[in-house]
Amino acid sequence: MLSDAEFQGGDLIRYRTLTRDDFRGPAPTGPAADHVDQVGAQTFALVKHDPGVGFAGKQTTEKGEKRIVGKIQSLNFRAWMDRSRSWWNPKPSDTPESYVLQHEQIHFALVELEAVAMNAEGAELMQKIFESDDEKELQAEIEKAINAIVREGMERLLETNRDFDEETSARYDPKQQNAWWQRVQSELAAQFTPDIR
Repeated sequence: MLSDAEFQGGDLIRYRTLTRDDFRGPAPTGPAADHVDQVGAQTFALVKHDPGVGFAGKQTTEKGEKRIVGKIQSLNFRAWMDRSRSWWNPKPSDTPESYVLQHEQIHFALVELEAVAMNAEGAELMQKIFESDDEKELQAEIEKAINAIVREGMERLLETNRDFDEETSARYDPKQQNAWWQRVQSELAAQFTPDIR
C-alpha cells in the first residue's frame, strides 16, 4: 500500500479505457525492472478506500462504566491507476501496440473488479457493531478490520494478476489474452448492470 503522501503525489485516474498517453513513468518498477527487454508496459494500479471513513456511535455509562457502541460509516474502496508510475517501453517491438494496451487494460480491470469485491466486504463490515470501553482500543479494532479487507484483497489481486501474466506475458498470444478480455468485460458488465431477475 502507498502512504497517503505517495498516493496524493501521483497522477491518478479512475477506471476507464487506457491510452498510450496514460503511461508516463520514467522506468518500470519491481520485478519488471529486471526484465525490461521483455516487458511492453507496466500498469501501476491500486485499490484505496476513500478518505473520511467515519464511525457513528454513542457513549453510555452503565453502573459507572463507560461503553462506546457503534458502526463504521462511509467505507468505500476505489481502483486507481497512477500514470506517473505506469511505464511504456519506448523500444520498438514486434508486438502490436493494441495488444499491449489490451493487456494493461485487463490488469486495470482486475484492480477495478477487486475494488468491487472489497466494497462488498466493506458493506458487510459496516453492519458489524463495534463495542469497547476504550476509545483507542475501539479505533485499533476498526483499523484492524479495514486493514484485513485491504490485505486479503491485495493477496487475491496479486494472485489473479500473476495467473493472468503466466498465461499471457512474454509472448504474443491473442487467443489467450482475448479469453481474459472477455472474462473481465463480462464480470465488469455484471457488476455495473442492474440485476433484473
